Amino acid sequence: MTTDSQSGSSQPKRAVLLFTRAPEQEATRKQIAGTSYAERLTLYRAFITQAMREAGATGADVVVATDEPDFTGFADATYKFRQRGKAFGERLAFATEKAFALGYDEIVIIGNDCVDLTGERLQEAFASLTNHKICFGKAQDGGVYLIAARREVCALLPELFAACRWETASVQKDLFSATSGYGFSFAVLGVLNDIDAASDIIASFNSPLALLRQLARKLSARHRCDAPPALSPFISTRRTLRLRHQKAPPIALLS
Repeated sequence: MTTDSQSGSSQPKRAVLLFTRAPEQEATRKQIAGTSYAERLTLYRAFITQAMREAGATGADVVVATDEPDFTGFADATYKFRQRGKAFGERLAFATEKAFALGYDEIVIIGNDCVDLTGERLQEAFASLTNHKICFGKAQDGGVYLIAARREVCALLPELFAACRWETASVQKDLFSATSGYGFSFAVLGVLNDIDAASDIIASFNSPLALLRQLARKLSARHRCDAPPALSPFISTRRTLRLRHQKAPPIALLS
């Protein structure tokens, strides 16, 4: 890829944009098999707390686009505002435009469900914008765990987001393809896992988040209990069952 050096030597004004619903809506709308509403509510509260902490660790402002700006977990945000739009892409485009309208030169958009996302990785995303106009963080399931962008591409983002089949395994493919169509370079960060399903929780067995480890153990045990028995290579009939337990004939008869 070619590089696009950002003009000017002054430090750009930066923000991490947390795009999320409040925990009650997350727990209601994001059903995870094997978990209760109370467990999901506690989990998403922990996710949001961690996302806010890692965003703040960058030294950039933290901006929250949400359905419930008064949620106490957003108290440390520099700015909070409500999401607008029906479809996911519409709400994301509005939030991005709103963040740039607040005067930021660079923003990194994140959700709440990538527990492996650290302040260092967010700093890496900002650093990538020195030579690229857009940066994506690849999620293991084909989605993205962050999108970083410079102000100069703000006008293109609604079109970019509209071209994406959000909440599917085609998100990466769609975003990369549409961005390439603009003719400028973009950066891609290393793969991280986000939490969308029970299998993602089980895969986070060694997470530093205590609640996530507890749920991983619970779901892993349930998965083992619910697993179907190993298939036999034989068709079960009275004759085959009898032969399975029949003793081998004496060696003399085999010679």
